[in-house]
Amino acid sequence: MKNKVLVLLFTLNFFFASGQENNESILGKWRIDLDIEKILDENINKLESYEKMVASLSSGLIIEFFKDLEMYILFKKENKAIFIIDSYIYEEQEITWARTENGEIIIDDSIENKIKLTAENSVWRLYEDEIKLIEDGEINDSIILKKVF
Repeated sequence: MKNKVLVLLFTLNFFFASGQENNESILGKWRIDLDIEKILDENINKLESYEKMVASLSSGLIIEFFKDLEMYILFKKENKAIFIIDSYIYEEQEITWARTENGEIIIDDSIENKIKLTAENSVWRLYEDEIKLIEDGEINDSIILKKVF
């Protein structure tokens, strides 16, 4: 009986430690890598012909702008984070995040946020040293968070 109790306590300790480790592994600074050309191509294809022409003409400027743009998310304890844009201007905004039971990370992109990462609250999943955006159950490789060491 004593051995069963010890095994149970060890298992519970391991379970709680691994859950804390998962949240701890998210904490810190993550660089936002955008494949802006892929994002533009996907969105231009959804436009009407006149809109496509205007978007195609301005896409070069957009690509150049994003080359100099550095964006980060600094994940903190208590489900707080800071979204940082560093380029010609420096801007930061406090946002919130949460970890679901199935390991997904929800980043709050509420309408009241001045800076937005995605169109709505976004679902992300941790893969070793990358956090990837999940849209409609699929990984979106156009936006990836990479751990800054």
